[in-house]
Amino acid sequence: MNTTKHHITRKLVVLVVLGIVLGLFSGCGKGDPTGAAESAIIKYFADKNAPAKSVKFIDKPEVYADSCRSPEDKGTTIKGTVAVEGSDGKSLKFEVKVFVADKDGWTSVTSVEADKQEATRLQRISNLRMIGQAILLYSNDDNTKYRRPGHYPPDLGTLTKAEPIEPKWFISPIDKLTILPLLATPDDAAAWVNQNTSYIYLGAAMNTDADPAVIVAYEKPGLDKDGSMALFGDLHVDFVKVADLQATLARTK
Repeated sequence: MNTTKHHITRKLVVLVVLGIVLGLFSGCGKGDPTGAAESAIIKYFADKNAPAKSVKFIDKPEVYADSCRSPEDKGTTIKGTVAVEGSDGKSLKFEVKVFVADKDGWTSVTSVEADKQEATRLQRISNLRMIGQAILLYSNDDNTKYRRPGHYPPDLGTLTKAEPIEPKWFISPIDKLTILPLLATPDDAAAWVNQNTSYIYLGAAMNTDADPAVIVAYEKPGLDKDGSMALFGDLHVDFVKVADLQATLARTK
């Protein structure tokens, strides 16, 4: 009797070990597709010039078409709502769908879908935040060739020489008419930005003590019929409705 029990126990152990080994090499349960999806979403926003500090699924996402159940699909689709944290710590919510290819331990992500309107809004905010960061660096630097310590730059083009910041950040994502050309030198970039930027700059006479309620730079009127994304005196970014824009500009002047 004991011999029979011992024999059955050995068979069970062999089956369990075999099941674990087969599971490891079959792709079932390999890695974490949700983690791979979150990494892919960060890359998606980075490619859209809207870098994110972190991405987390808010609720448990839908996971379907797993390769273990449907071998012909060769991967997993993950759908859900994510919180995307920007560089200032604020978060925006997005509906996303990610396909994770089942190879190399869930590392190959082939597509990301996000709400285009929200993604564009994040890009608009990100552009002005990037300009704001460049202005802050400019005002805190004591290199007098391009900078005036404690003061904001005389124009936006100066930032391309002083920091530098790439000219692409001076084109709003909703500006479909402005095309960035190939620019050979920093002086070319500065001149082009001053002539073609999507933003109206009002900070030439401002300094680091600027009133948080005044506008430093904002999207040219007409790009968005509802209003303009604006960079304020303390370098925070907010949307200003058309009805409020003139009153806000009056405080600036």
